[in-house]
Amino acid sequence: MNFKQSVEFGDELETVFKNFMGRTMDKASERILDTSKIYREHGLCYPDIAYFKNDKLVAFFEDKNKTTVYKGKKWKFNAGLSVCEKLDSYRKIEKKYNVPVILVWAVDKNYNELYFKWVGEKPDYTEEKDNAWGHTMNLYFKKNCMKINI
Repeated sequence: MNFKQSVEFGDELETVFKNFMGRTMDKASERILDTSKIYREHGLCYPDIAYFKNDKLVAFFEDKNKTTVYKGKKWKFNAGLSVCEKLDSYRKIEKKYNVPVILVWAVDKNYNELYFKWVGEKPDYTEEKDNAWGHTMNLYFKKNCMKINI
């Protein structure tokens, strides 16, 4: 998958998640703002969606559409959902705005199941990598993520 295809793949989950939020929100007091085009703020990676309640920012969501669920001996074959070193940026954004940043995963275009994890929680497994997707692989085991069927 090249970079353009990767971005389009990620955009699919953003659309699904924004539609899900739109269906479940109280439109009188809640709104979402697509912040996916704000790529960097002072060198930090910016989450995809800002969530407001009564015009106050209360959370960010970062979508992670995945084609792969990692499994391996090193982590006892638990299914792992990954995020690269951007995790550090999301934690700094969380601290700067004093609101939680929540990771949202869909796996292999199964948009009926979404997995959620707060970036403040320590990953279940971390490994240094050097590939097209980054230098660090942080895994959160699916079994430790909140799952929502939509």
